[in-house]
Amino acid sequence: MRNKKNFSKLKFQSSSYALAPNVRRDFKDVEDKLKDEDFEILETKRLKNDLEAYSYDMRNNLDSYGTLEKYLEESIKTTFMAEISQVIEWLYADGENAKADEYSTKLAKFKSIGDPVKKRHFYYSELDVYFS
Repeated sequence: MRNKKNFSKLKFQSSSYALAPNVRRDFKDVEDKLKDEDFEILETKRLKNDLEAYSYDMRNNLDSYGTLEKYLEESIKTTFMAEISQVIEWLYADGENAKADEYSTKLAKFKSIGDPVKKRHFYYSELDVYFS
């Protein structure tokens, strides 16, 4: 019994270095906001790169001696090539700091014309392989 009385007289002191829950929540909110901004920047860069790569690819392949030149009507090709040249110039001028939706819109417009051309090329290339 004596020992129990002695333990009750012992004083303990503890301290914690943990952040208060509301401070932790605030820090997490700030971190989430910064992470979202980083992802937005990376997505914008990806879209810009995709637009640039697609533009150069289509310009090279639709030009004379390109693999896709015979799969697009000349009247459409002339307009499309002019638009591609304008976008390439725009990318290095006003488009340098454009928003992601601008890049996405221009890329979607190009793909609406360019992807069917690529599909026609693939289709006829496969026929050539099959029948030769």
